[in-house]
Amino acid sequence: RIVLEGNEVRGVVAEDGAEISTSYVVSNASPIATCIDLVGRENIPSWYLKRLGWGTIGNSLFSVFLGLDCPVSELGLENHETMFNMDYDFENHYEVARRSAVFEPTGCAIAPYNIVDPDFSPPGTCAVSLTTMGYGDVWLDLSPERYVEAKNTLAGRLIDLADKVAPGLKEHIEEVEVATPLTHMRYTGNAYGAVYGYENSPAEGTMMRLPNRGPVRGLYLAGAWVRTGGGFQPCINSGVTAAEDVLEDMEKGGMEAAAIDGLKTFCENQAAEAPEIEMDAHAVDKSMAGLHPHRLSLRVSEVLEETESARTLRLVPVEGTLPAFRAGQYVNLFVEAGGVKTSRPYSISSAPGKPYYDITV
Repeated sequence: RIVLEGNEVRGVVAEDGAEISTSYVVSNASPIATCIDLVGRENIPSWYLKRLGWGTIGNSLFSVFLGLDCPVSELGLENHETMFNMDYDFENHYEVARRSAVFEPTGCAIAPYNIVDPDFSPPGTCAVSLTTMGYGDVWLDLSPERYVEAKNTLAGRLIDLADKVAPGLKEHIEEVEVATPLTHMRYTGNAYGAVYGYENSPAEGTMMRLPNRGPVRGLYLAGAWVRTGGGFQPCINSGVTAAEDVLEDMEKGGMEAAAIDGLKTFCENQAAEAPEIEMDAHAVDKSMAGLHPHRLSLRVSEVLEETESARTLRLVPVEGTLPAFRAGQYVNLFVEAGGVKTSRPYSISSAPGKPYYDITV
């Protein structure tokens, strides 16, 4: 979390509890997560919370990562990225992804990594990613069982589409990994897995984004959600701008009141009549808990003797329910024995859908 004294940054507390004193913090987490999760809603002025809620959260992505048993030259792909579209109705590309997790994709980005780095994969092979639009809210509505089905169905359709650009691609697939908007949500901490931050519309794009200076003295923001928007180069530029703001303020002895007054005017011009953002603290973690909890507290409810040298430990949750899993998945068990903490991975030996996890040792 970010520590304040009055309305000024005074340090941070790391996940391991380590405290670091500082008067300047640059956060590349989203301004939503920064303000609500790290600073605390109670420390953020209402005019800034209104601007956070006024913005429309943008799209996420659905990606398929392929390992192929042939060199990239055999696929006829000559560029590091190919944007392939079946039509020119780009607005519809967004709309179909907004309406449903599973749709018929009419466009995708095809990126053969070996074009840029020939040694990205072993000789005679190549790695290719396929990417199309996605929105996290429609994926969050799916049950765990339907989630797996939707993921596999859309991945298959995206592979079929890419095969039109690189005929024969399907016959060379050895490995497939799929990332949905919820994957992006899990690993970025962004609401709904938004990869470009707020929607890149005329009202919210580039310089209409939030400035890099934050709503409390000593807080700065960088990344897709603030100026100048999403994409790797704008994010790099955003980091440069944040660093320049910090250096400028350090020379002046700290962020000046006029800077926060200017930010307030900017936010009120856009969102004076908007309600404050309605998002709880750690909303992303709570949304993902059913699929990917950070930790589970389990207890052994039963010990089953399988053979003279093998036992099955039946594990049930201390509270709540267990997240769904697929056959072949494993869990990392963390235990403390004799004052020594240790961990070890075990495959789940019970069938999916049971109210317990079995591990056999």
